[in-house]
Amino acid sequence: MKSKCQQILKPAEHFNFARDIVGLWADKKPRHPALLFTNGQDQNVITYHDLYQQAQALATALSDPVPPRCALVILPKIPEWWVVNVAGSWCGTIISPGTVLLTPNDVAHRLAASGADCLICDADTAATLDSVTCSIPLRIFVPKNHDVLDGWTSYHHLIESVKGKLMRPCVASRGDDIVQLFFTSGTTGKPKMVPHTQSSYGVGHTVAAKYWLDLTEDDIMWNISDTGWAKTAWSSLYTPFMTGATAFVHQMPRFDPEEVLRSLCHYPVTVLCAPPMVYRTLLQCNLSKHVFRSLRHCVSAGEPLNPETMQLWTKYTGLQIYEGYGQSETTLISGIFKGIQVRPGSMGRPAPGYTLKVIDDQQEELGPSRKVT
Repeated sequence: MKSKCQQILKPAEHFNFARDIVGLWADKKPRHPALLFTNGQDQNVITYHDLYQQAQALATALSDPVPPRCALVILPKIPEWWVVNVAGSWCGTIISPGTVLLTPNDVAHRLAASGADCLICDADTAATLDSVTCSIPLRIFVPKNHDVLDGWTSYHHLIESVKGKLMRPCVASRGDDIVQLFFTSGTTGKPKMVPHTQSSYGVGHTVAAKYWLDLTEDDIMWNISDTGWAKTAWSSLYTPFMTGATAFVHQMPRFDPEEVLRSLCHYPVTVLCAPPMVYRTLLQCNLSKHVFRSLRHCVSAGEPLNPETMQLWTKYTGLQIYEGYGQSETTLISGIFKGIQVRPGSMGRPAPGYTLKVIDDQQEELGPSRKVT
């Protein structure tokens, strides 16, 4: 008999994240918040029903006459980023996210490597990239106010164009159809492409969602990450939506530790995901004057978390930090899951579905307590 974890990780022959995950919650709990946005003053809530409807509308507009094969998406933390990702899954367009910090040369490289036939970005980015993207068949920009750009299509005009029309049926996608295309950070050489499928992300993140992030539909999850990185897809899109949780999105233009602490006190954030640098910076503030009434679970990824940071965070907040490890090429590889004792300096246990080994320079496996010489 197969274990529960094996059943969870079994690839689906036919699967679509937009229809089978977002659509599920839109039908089951239509008024439940999928996204909670704030700029530090105002807030904006988007329900699962609203997100689902907007994504179908955009997918319908993109499919006239046929949907793009691949769209390079360079957007800040605005609702349209989430709509675009769900719409891409619905109509079969591969989404390739990029940070707004990309230079025109970076974008030119990504367009050439991916063969993208669509570009979606904000108005400021569109103006910067106009000359290097003029050969792209479809260029869509999200206007701030009443911006008009020659050679570009307004995102809002696209949505308006399908009002009153029959929505496009969801693509009959297979579980192994590519849905996301990331580029690595380029530590060695130029950034390299990393594809992920409907199932590898839409099903493969189940372990992270349930056992590392410990998410339920009652949680509000804050993942401090830029929309250009795979981590945002992990913890601001796939894992919260898989569990029917709410993704909290703070639109601060740059990281502000005092604003982070204020938000953790003011908003009912229950789960926090941040790199060690964020925890270290927050600890430099006066944590004794802050009370996190809703926060119950903290996780960290991106680099090793030093024991001192973990111990101080627990001292001031009463909460432990659960480390996790993964890459753009994978889902969660290992982690300190709920129920496992937190050991400072440990990256936890292998996630179900992965076999991890420690090897030496000769690629020989090292046993317990062995050291690399």
